[in-house]
Amino acid sequence: MGYVAAFGAPERDDPLYEAVSEGRRHPGMEHWLPLFQQKMDTLFDYLGDAPVAIEPQSEDAARERFLQISDYYEARREALNHPGGGAVYNPLPPDRLYLTEDEWGRCLEQSALARLTPFATPDGSADVDRRRRAGRAQLCAGARR
Repeated sequence: MGYVAAFGAPERDDPLYEAVSEGRRHPGMEHWLPLFQQKMDTLFDYLGDAPVAIEPQSEDAARERFLQISDYYEARREALNHPGGGAVYNPLPPDRLYLTEDEWGRCLEQSALARLTPFATPDGSADVDRRRRAGRAQLCAGARR
């Protein structure tokens, strides 16, 4: 299964290992999906030549998400050093479950990318300004904040 190769011999009371060995589902077992699959596909594997559109703050949000993923992994690794803290949870390194930030950037670079922006583009820019602006409902909702 790859579990032993990743984490060594399972300890007693390892609920994930026991459940999978018995052919049962275990809550959260998707966190160990790379142990059951030869290759992990990404959304980019299914997009082909389809363009990818990203909103103005999505790159900042992605960067923040990469930090969260790293923080969660480190917290789970640290918890292993404090016995008696609950059920055994052997976390896989983030790069086994997710694209790294560099891989994410390369995937975006290799895609037909449309960066959406609420601002007009300068003359002579390679960007295409479709002259679309926020609709009335969006403007009203923003005024109430």
